[in-house]
Amino acid sequence: MILRLGTVYNNVDEHGGGLIQVQLVEDRNKSADELPWCMSLLPKHLHIGPKKGELVLVFANSVDELYGNHLRWFIGPIITQLDKLNFQDSRSARSFSPEAMFTAGQDPSFYVGSKGVYPESGEREEEFGNNIGILGRHNEDIILKDTEVWIRSGIHRKGEDGKGLIFDRPAYIKQKGYDTPQSYTNTNDFFMNRTTKNMTYRTSTTVVADEINLISSSKNVSDGKHFDLFDTEDLINDETMKKILETCHRLPYGDLIIKYLSAKHNAFLTHVHIQGNAQNPPDPVLSKFPEEFLNVDFNSMISNNVRIN
Repeated sequence: MILRLGTVYNNVDEHGGGLIQVQLVEDRNKSADELPWCMSLLPKHLHIGPKKGELVLVFANSVDELYGNHLRWFIGPIITQLDKLNFQDSRSARSFSPEAMFTAGQDPSFYVGSKGVYPESGEREEEFGNNIGILGRHNEDIILKDTEVWIRSGIHRKGEDGKGLIFDRPAYIKQKGYDTPQSYTNTNDFFMNRTTKNMTYRTSTTVVADEINLISSSKNVSDGKHFDLFDTEDLINDETMKKILETCHRLPYGDLIIKYLSAKHNAFLTHVHIQGNAQNPPDPVLSKFPEEFLNVDFNSMISNNVRIN
């Protein structure tokens, strides 16, 4: 087996098989049409296509295959550091080699404020080898940690110097399982008579984002408008997202609504008019309606950032 490093020349093949053309040192006298095609050694279930100008490792079974017009195999792109995931040209991708023309850059996790951007680096050396990650080209990843799964997007933004990356309010889903039951105290007073005060759990799923939408593809909003949830490029495009945010129903705070309805229910049961004239308003003392609900702001009972259809 012969191995060579080469630069991606073309990454579009007419059959859609993920084949690329790579220019090796041995190909210096070949025209673009004469460059052999290379097929990825990764199974099709794992998709990553190297960009033009990136470095890949090419495999050939023999010298004849290397110099001839036979199908080659490749693995890549070769990326030296995590801040170059979006693109790294083939020259700088050789920076860890003794004969490299360029030296490797600073460890990106050491930039001020970049802690948390990368799954394993910098101050978290004690965790090396514990995490498995699928890292996107730009600003997203899936991290399999010890008893946890993170799905993150919008992890970072550029630092003020234009070099470092800063952890910046990502949207994420975090799922966690616990070896032993966890507990917390339920502080919602009106639930005390219905549920156990000390709650326990073994698993948790938390969704975090600036705006959260729970959308059913079989439902439309109340005014009959339709959402395009299956755009072939974006799934939900920007226009549809704006429509969702403007027309979907805001999710209510169930605990506040129950508290208000319980107070109203109690006031109704104790509803007493001043004796002798049924037209008078109910006695505020006898009716026992809490003062905090006399001028209640119903908007405080619904979320501004979580919506459903």
